[in-house]
Amino acid sequence: MGKHSGRDHKERAQPLARQHLGLLEKKKDYQLRAKDYRKKQARLKTMQEKARARNPDEFYHAMIKSGTDAKGRHVVQDRNKQFDATFLKLLKTQDQGYITMQKIMNEKKLERLRADTHIPLANQAHLETKGHTASPAKHTVFVDDEAAAASFDAAKHFNTHPSLLGRSWNRPTMDQLTQGDAATAALGAVPKALRHERAVHQREIVDRAYRVDRLARVEKEMTIQKHLMTKGPRKKAGKDDQGLDTYRWKPIRKK
Repeated sequence: MGKHSGRDHKERAQPLARQHLGLLEKKKDYQLRAKDYRKKQARLKTMQEKARARNPDEFYHAMIKSGTDAKGRHVVQDRNKQFDATFLKLLKTQDQGYITMQKIMNEKKLERLRADTHIPLANQAHLETKGHTASPAKHTVFVDDEAAAASFDAAKHFNTHPSLLGRSWNRPTMDQLTQGDAATAALGAVPKALRHERAVHQREIVDRAYRVDRLARVEKEMTIQKHLMTKGPRKKAGKDDQGLDTYRWKPIRKK
């Protein structure tokens, strides 16, 4: 007879008098339970062998940071959880104080650099691309009264050509201009050493201004992070002109 023509053998169900004990365990349930039991016994045997072979004098630094939780699971302690929020906020405040000090020092250095020499107007557009503007140099001349100030002739006072009044360096006098073509040729050419010195000076001003801008950005970001450590509901409001996230706190009525 074919197999499909035989009798269907059904597994025995739990008797009605024992239904309060749950489902009747079948052979596949016993196999899973036995397999899990053998796996746990093998793991315990391996742990016992490691414990017998352990050197009592061995030490690892990870032993200090690791331990077991309430359920007996092996966990590694988080260093940040060892400090409370007040201490972490104090650390951020000290870091922000250092950033603020560096920004003030660089701002003073930048002011001294800008006051030392005049930055040509040709380089002003380059500085504006970095977000900074250059202020032209000034030469103040004192006269006796208002009438003398109204009739003041800068070209006559400096004894030079009117087209050269905008120069704060390499500004020859009229006597030097009348000496010949050699002096005229030397007039338009700036000494190589002077050009190099001015280029280095201008590059330092640009780098210093960029550093001040970055420090101000970091200082603002640290201020935001310090405010985020405070309590209270808040939500992100968007971004500011520097691309930093801005938040809005829910107003809390004070008692």
